[in-house]
Amino acid sequence: MALLLAGCQKEQEADDTNTLSQNNISETDSIDPAEMIGDSGIQNDGAMDRYLTSFESQLEAIGLKLEDKAVKDAVSIGALEGYGFNINGSPLEVYLFDPTSSDEKTKENLKTAEESGYITIFGVEINGKTPKANCTFHDSLVLIFPAEDYGMTHPDKEAIIQAFMGIS
Repeated sequence: MALLLAGCQKEQEADDTNTLSQNNISETDSIDPAEMIGDSGIQNDGAMDRYLTSFESQLEAIGLKLEDKAVKDAVSIGALEGYGFNINGSPLEVYLFDPTSSDEKTKENLKTAEESGYITIFGVEINGKTPKANCTFHDSLVLIFPAEDYGMTHPDKEAIIQAFMGIS
């Protein structure tokens, strides 16, 4: 009989645990997504926002529009911030670099972006090789057309590059 009671006790404890966790969660409870995001440690002075506003103006002047803005992993290339967009259904990415940074990834990618037109995506290997993305460099910004890695050229590439180079 004692064995049976011990079994009942464990079952009761399990029921109590479920009741407790259910009682602590209310259907009306909500979590603000902003509370879930930690401080990245990056001091944003609004430079990227100003650049993107200028880029959007340049694009609008030629009938193009940035759509589907998404945050990108800027850290893997040594950038401060990065965003992905679509224009006419084809992707592009814009990254902001700090030219005064002492970070090795940042210094290497700024040098190769400016001199050779590519950046390295650190921490990633594809078929045993570190990927290098072709890019356009302008005023601490890098523009990438990621679909080019798969042989697809953006249909508005030249116009987008011209608008990108007009960012002020």
